[in-house]
Amino acid sequence: VYFGAIICFLFILGMVYVKHWIKWGVFAACLIGTMLAWGSHFEAFNYFLFDHLPLYNKFRAPTMALVIPQLGFTLLASLALEQIIFGGMKTEEAWKKLKLGSYITLGLFVVLILMYFSADYAAPKDSLLKQNFSQGFMQQAAQGQTPTPAIQQQAEEKAGSIISALRDDRKSLFGKDLLRSFFLVILAAGTLYLFVQKKIKAMYAMVIICILASGDLLAVGKRYLNNENFVEPTDFESYFIPTNADNQIKSDPDKSFRVFDQTASSPFEDARASYHFNSIGGYSPAKLALYQDIIQRQLSNGNMETFNMLNTKYFITANQTNGQPEARKNPGALGNAWFVKNIRFAENADDEMNILNTLQVKDSAVIDKRFKSQITIMPQADSSAFIRMTENLNDKIDYESVSSKPGFAVFSEIYYPHGWDVFLDGKKTDYVRVDYLLRGMQIPAGNHKIEFRFEPRSVILGDKITMWLSILLYVVLIGGIAYEIRQQMEPSVKA
Repeated sequence: VYFGAIICFLFILGMVYVKHWIKWGVFAACLIGTMLAWGSHFEAFNYFLFDHLPLYNKFRAPTMALVIPQLGFTLLASLALEQIIFGGMKTEEAWKKLKLGSYITLGLFVVLILMYFSADYAAPKDSLLKQNFSQGFMQQAAQGQTPTPAIQQQAEEKAGSIISALRDDRKSLFGKDLLRSFFLVILAAGTLYLFVQKKIKAMYAMVIICILASGDLLAVGKRYLNNENFVEPTDFESYFIPTNADNQIKSDPDKSFRVFDQTASSPFEDARASYHFNSIGGYSPAKLALYQDIIQRQLSNGNMETFNMLNTKYFITANQTNGQPEARKNPGALGNAWFVKNIRFAENADDEMNILNTLQVKDSAVIDKRFKSQITIMPQADSSAFIRMTENLNDKIDYESVSSKPGFAVFSEIYYPHGWDVFLDGKKTDYVRVDYLLRGMQIPAGNHKIEFRFEPRSVILGDKITMWLSILLYVVLIGGIAYEIRQQMEPSVKA
């Protein structure tokens, strides 16, 4: 989030020039927004709000709060320009306030210069980064053998030199931007000085400020979005051309499985596999907390039992001979649903996650003890029992089950109680969270049909309100037209 050096300078002038009480409200909002954006860097403030402020824990990231000062800085900067150029202030008073705002800005630059010379430019993950570089250098030098002390020392020195160079780069970037910002502020202050001294007209001053501020923002914006970020349409489309591995998987008549693409540089950030299949990887900015926990604690650690319970039927790997992607079938994939023989109860979510480290998910399920009251009968083994998916739509998933004894079924779908309801033979019933993130429910003996429906109450209520308000709007509109036509058809009454 970049506000712009000139916007920040004008914000300071706004605190000096603007006399209206609104500036203090804007300043307070900007201060609070900045404190919120600090997140864990200001734990005493933000953790309290996270636990007690309604809906605050729904934010994806604390830095989203920067939208508040982003708006506030621009608003007060605009008010400052309006006051300077159109406020009709006397030259002496205007010059006095401009000097005060410039001195305050200069003081901030002095602080930044002191930070430039005193900071160590170290990052919290530098030690981990250094360790990774060192291990890579040792593996490369040892070539499969046990690294000697000399190799270890040389790897440490190389890794240390890279981290040192990285910190030098950080310092250089900070220094260049500091110098750049200083000159931009000097130009903006000089322009306002010429206007205050009546050496240039208001129109010229406005145009110069707008050009400087826009150029400032665009120059930084192009660091993040420039020509290198765009590709030719043919290059983009070629990325999704099916490979031999893709075609091999597509030939499978069963389409209700998931795929994990290990050839992607970052499987949980690359969405190519999701273009062709149901994938357990890919990318979404709206991250489900339960699934993100599983990614970090189980999938990233290679727990095959977790891959199995997510119905990962195929892995796309690189062929060791030619490096081309190939499909590897996973015989352990458990399908869309299955009956388990045992249920283990965990003390809490942490305990549940730890149990998953060693749980044989085909035979057993782990459930948080908060759901224990909903488990009235423990599952009974039935080797002939089965459950299978019959239909899979966006908002409706159907299954059928056959069992001679009461059982407990695990469904390879994310547990999300805010809208997903389950019906057993047409009657609404309950389901619980199992294996930390999946759905599970008791199923009595016999043949049954299970239907999951996505019916969020808020959406249904919102649709009804929208419908009735739309009807009311049309009634009022038609009534207004009819009244207007009637008024025009009636003969004019002479006074």
